[in-house]
Amino acid sequence: FYDLAPDMPNDVPFYIRRLPSSDAHVLELGCGTGRVTVPLAQHGGFVQGIDHSVDMLRACRSRLEAAGVANADVALGDIPDLRLDHSYDFIIAPYRVMHNLETDVEVRGLFSGIRRHLRPGGRCILNTFGLQRTREQLVDRWSTPEESLDWEVEVEDGKVACYARRLGISIDPLVLRPELAYRVYRGGEM
Repeated sequence: FYDLAPDMPNDVPFYIRRLPSSDAHVLELGCGTGRVTVPLAQHGGFVQGIDHSVDMLRACRSRLEAAGVANADVALGDIPDLRLDHSYDFIIAPYRVMHNLETDVEVRGLFSGIRRHLRPGGRCILNTFGLQRTREQLVDRWSTPEESLDWEVEVEDGKVACYARRLGISIDPLVLRPELAYRVYRGGEM
């Protein structure tokens, strides 16, 4: 259901234009289902994807296989504690990867891992975005354990809806703990 989200950015061309060369070795942190991995690998070089979700990696492998991509590999890994045997020309962390790190230790681990794996003269791009609510609005909204509709899309025989459950909040530092629940509706029924 992750790939159905209507707010998914059209950022793939951005990353492709920034590939240092056609034979670049790329490390994608948080490769997920391969939304960026597959097109990057189709533009040459080698792409190593890392993710902490077995299910996302399974989807990514299927997508790589369906596209006939042989110059990419994906592996289970913990980004804040990443230790690979290779270095890379280009390291990326697209769409919300950094926002899943909760602590200063995890953020420092991310940057240490980038430093450890980036070749001299290499390039790194980390995607971040600005919040659309003030800190006070976020605290107020997330202080009550409710569920709200995040998005909804039509699919072939019904619709898929994503609901965000507010599992908790830490105030200082501000950390929101959502859980996403996907519901499939077919012919008007869940």
